[in-house]
Amino acid sequence: PSEIIRSPWVRPEDLVHYEKIGIDKFKLSGRTNTTKWITKTAKAYAVRKGPKNLAELLAVPNAAGSMFRKTIPGAPDINLVIDNDTLSVFIEHFFNKSCSVLSCDKCLYCDQKAQKSVKTPKILSKKIIGIYEKVLSDFQNI
Repeated sequence: PSEIIRSPWVRPEDLVHYEKIGIDKFKLSGRTNTTKWITKTAKAYAVRKGPKNLAELLAVPNAAGSMFRKTIPGAPDINLVIDNDTLSVFIEHFFNKSCSVLSCDKCLYCDQKAQKSVKTPKILSKKIIGIYEKVLSDFQNI
């Protein structure tokens, strides 16, 4: 979960911070998303308000789940939830701290935010870990 929080994405509510420093163009999607998803996402960014579950807008394991199912037999739907409300002041940390100066292992800010924000059923987490362990084992035995 902390890797999801560390990933390069911008909440619709945080666009204003980027605009203040002169960034006025944002890529919302690649070529693989549906028209329905692109429309929903564009609307959220246009009104500067994301859904309660931010994962609905981001290219995180929910979206990647279908890719995993195609390549890894038994890979489940992930149904990840990123609670957008818990991230309302997330970006403010980075106004005064630089990730290039302090390592993630020492900072732990994203880890702490992930604990509060990123949710997936525990039983599902165990199943996913088991699948990945098998895939890694298969690769090691090639």
